[in-house]
Amino acid sequence: MEIKEYDAKYQSQLEHIYLTARQDTFSWIDTSDYQLSDFLEDTKGEKIWVAEDQTGVLGFIAVWSQDQFIHHLYVDKKAQRKGVGKRLVNTVSQYYHQAIRLKCLCNNQNAIQFYQSQGFKILSKGVDKAGDYLFLQRD
Repeated sequence: MEIKEYDAKYQSQLEHIYLTARQDTFSWIDTSDYQLSDFLEDTKGEKIWVAEDQTGVLGFIAVWSQDQFIHHLYVDKKAQRKGVGKRLVNTVSQYYHQAIRLKCLCNNQNAIQFYQSQGFKILSKGVDKAGDYLFLQRD
């Protein structure tokens, strides 16, 4: 597996991963209006890294660099639990050399467990239009 900086050649595969992962994960939200085009709009202005192997794109992480804030981390269903998310998070940690932060919806227990296993600590809780969330940080 290689981690590479985003290139437009990955767009189609990332759009598919972004759409299907959100539809599969966010069962408590109405996802019927999610579209492939959401990827470009939702990652606008963010630094993106892509995980890829010989089979294709496995996942991506997108960071709002001004705040070292992980805005998106999605892994294709067939590649989950194979170290892809860990490699992407570690890439971001090495790039920024400082604390990285994120919000994770409380209903997304698999993601919360993953982030905590990667050293993220809960700083606070909040609520937005998608529901209750945790604000996490990794030093």
